[in-house]
Amino acid sequence: MIRLFCVPYAGGSALVYKPWIADFQRQGIELIPLEMKGRGSRITESFYADFEEAKEDLLQMIYQYLEESDHPFAFLGHSMGSLLAYELALSVSEKGFIPSHLFLSGGQPPHSGWNHNSYYHSSDQLLKEHLLHLGGMPDIIMNNESLYHYFVHIIKEDYRIMDTYIVRKSYPMVPCEISVLCGDQDVCVKCDNSQWTGYSSKSLNVHTFEGNHFFLFRSDGKGKRFYKITLVKNLHIGGS
Repeated sequence: MIRLFCVPYAGGSALVYKPWIADFQRQGIELIPLEMKGRGSRITESFYADFEEAKEDLLQMIYQYLEESDHPFAFLGHSMGSLLAYELALSVSEKGFIPSHLFLSGGQPPHSGWNHNSYYHSSDQLLKEHLLHLGGMPDIIMNNESLYHYFVHIIKEDYRIMDTYIVRKSYPMVPCEISVLCGDQDVCVKCDNSQWTGYSSKSLNVHTFEGNHFFLFRSDGKGKRFYKITLVKNLHIGGS
C-alpha cells in the first residue's frame, strides 16, 4: 500500500480530494487528504499566523502516519498546495523519511514568488473577478452571496499566509522524482520543465492536461481518467 498525502489549494479543504479515495484504494493507494485550519472539519480552529505555522501543523499529522509504519508515501499539492507539498517533502526528508514521489499540480515554483498581497487587501468584487479568471469557483458559490463570502474569507486568509513565505536565494532538491501537472489553459502557471528544473535530485517530468487552473478537479469527468492514470503509474513505479 502506498500513501498519498494531498494538500488543497487556497480556499480548499480536504473535501476536494475525498471523491478520489475509493478509486485510488482499488489501485493500492491510500489517499490521505490533509485538512488545514479554518475550514472543513477544522472550521472552528483559527487560521494560521503564517506559512511556517501551516507547514508545521501539517507535518504533525504526517509524522503520525510515517512513524507508525514504513509504507512508501508521496505528496500531491495543487496551486498553493504545491508549495506546501514541496516544503513538506523537504522537511520529512531531513528527518530520514524519503518520499517516493512529489506531484506538483497547477503551481509556480518557490523562486517565482507568491505575491497575493493585492488580492488579500482587495475588494470582494476584484477578488471575484480574479477567481472567475482562474475558473475554479462553481456557479452555485459565485451566485450565492453567503456562500461566496464564506469561501472568500478562507481564500483571503490563505493568500495572506502565502505572502509570508520566505523566498530563499537557493532551493534544496528533494530526493525523489517530481511530476509537474498543469492545465493547457491555465492563465497563471507556465507549463514547462524549466520552471521546476533543479528542484529534484532524481528526475523531473511534466504532464499537460486539458483544462484551466483547476483542471485537476473538473466535474465533467473529461481528462480525469488520464491524470489519475498518470498519478497511479508514477506512484507504483516510485513505490515499488
